[in-house]
Amino acid sequence: MKIARTALAVVLGLLLAYNLWQAVASIVDLVGHGVVIRGSGWVVLIAAAIAPVAGFVAALLLGRGRALWALALLYVTALAVSWLAFLTLSALLARVGGIGLT
Repeated sequence: MKIARTALAVVLGLLLAYNLWQAVASIVDLVGHGVVIRGSGWVVLIAAAIAPVAGFVAALLLGRGRALWALALLYVTALAVSWLAFLTLSALLARVGGIGLT
């Protein structure tokens, strides 16, 4: 049972790590292409990078002592929320005027 819990944490942790990688890559790409990121833009981009880590930690802590199916559900929920947060915050970035071209 412990092996299954560890395997679940590793697989879904890697998926969440990919989401974190995508958020960081977005920041690097924007800066690398000469896009000026204003204060509100930084807040949105950093929130998109923090969401996967916060989701994984929350699922890990909330899943302690629960059945394997409940833990899997928590991890999948964290993954879904993380992706939705990234997409929503990406759309919000353009709305708040957090970026500008030089």
